[in-house]
Amino acid sequence: MSDMPRSAAPYVTAPGPKSPRGKLFSQSEPAWVNRLYRGTWLMLLYIAITILTLIPLFWIRDSIENYVGISLLIEYILYLWSLFCITSPEPGTAEPAITLRSVLRWSNVGGFLLGLASLFPIPDLLVAVVDKMMLLVGGLSSIGLVIYLRHLAMKIPDKRLVKLTTIILWGILILYPLMGIIAASVYLFSDGFDAAIYIVALGALALAGLGLAIMSLICLMKFNRAFKRLAHKPTARKPMPSASTTLAVNWVIPPKPPPRPPVR
Repeated sequence: MSDMPRSAAPYVTAPGPKSPRGKLFSQSEPAWVNRLYRGTWLMLLYIAITILTLIPLFWIRDSIENYVGISLLIEYILYLWSLFCITSPEPGTAEPAITLRSVLRWSNVGGFLLGLASLFPIPDLLVAVVDKMMLLVGGLSSIGLVIYLRHLAMKIPDKRLVKLTTIILWGILILYPLMGIIAASVYLFSDGFDAAIYIVALGALALAGLGLAIMSLICLMKFNRAFKRLAHKPTARKPMPSASTTLAVNWVIPPKPPPRPPVR
C-alpha cells in the first residue's frame, strides 16, 4: 500500500459527501449548528412578538407614537440578534472579506440606525428619504436572507426545503416589482385611475403577500426542526457486554494467564 499511488486507492482518499455549497451540516461542529438553531428560534419569537404588539393598538389612544417606537426598537433588536445567529460563519473556514452573510449583517445594522434616526425630530424631507431607504434595505435584505437560507437548505440537505425557499424567492421577486408598479401608476395617473381597479389590485397583492408570509413561516419552522435534529443528534455508544456474554466468551476462548515473573 505504501508504493501504491493515491489514484489507485480511491477508498482511502475519497472525501465525504458534500453539498453544492460545501460540506454538509452532519460534518460540521454541533456548537455552530446549535447557534443556527437558536437563531431560528429567535426569528420565530420576533414574528410572535411583532404580531402580539399589534393587538394593543386597538385600545391605545394616548402616546401611541411612543408605544410604536419602543415596540419597533425591541423587535428590531431581536431581529438583529436572530440574524447574527443565523448568519454566523462556520468555525475554521476562511472566507473573503465581502460575503452574502456580511452584507446581510451590516445592511440590517444600517437599517436599524436609520430607524433610530427616524425616532428623533428631523425635517419632513429627511423623514421621507429615511423611509424610502429603509424600504429599499428591507426589500434587499429579505431577498438576500432567502438566498442565504436556500444555501443552508442545500447543506442539510433537504430537497423539499430547497424547493420551498426557491418558490418564496420567486414570489418576492415578482411581488415587490408589482407593488412598485401599482404605486407608481396611482401616483402618475391619479386623475384617470379607476378606484375599483386599484382596490382589486391591492386586494390581490395583499392575498399574495399573506400567502407568501405563511409560506415563509412554514419554511422557518422547517429550518428550526432540521437544525434541532442536527444539533441534538445522539452520539453512537458501544454497548457494554453482558455478564453472560463475557462468561461464554471466556469458556470458548480461555483468558490468557498473567505473565510469570522472571526466574533469577
